[in-house]
Amino acid sequence: MALAVIDRLGMSGGAGNVAAVGGVLESNEMALDAMRGRVKVSVPAWSVERGKFSPAVGALLVAGRAIGGGGSIDEDHAPDNVCS
Repeated sequence: MALAVIDRLGMSGGAGNVAAVGGVLESNEMALDAMRGRVKVSVPAWSVERGKFSPAVGALLVAGRAIGGGGSIDEDHAPDNVCS
């Protein structure tokens, strides 16, 4: 799915990071490695990292950016339950 989103947004020519979140990717190293390999072959300038935050926090960051609120979190000062 990450590759489809990168392609659909026209970002395959650039570089970036994909946040791997969810039960399967967080608990299954083989699944995460497979995803990393597929992304590396298809869009070499992109990387796959474990998500720093829960998907809910990610949604809030996207919403904050969409309304012009910046949308960033200082990890050093975030509550423990915000960072995964």
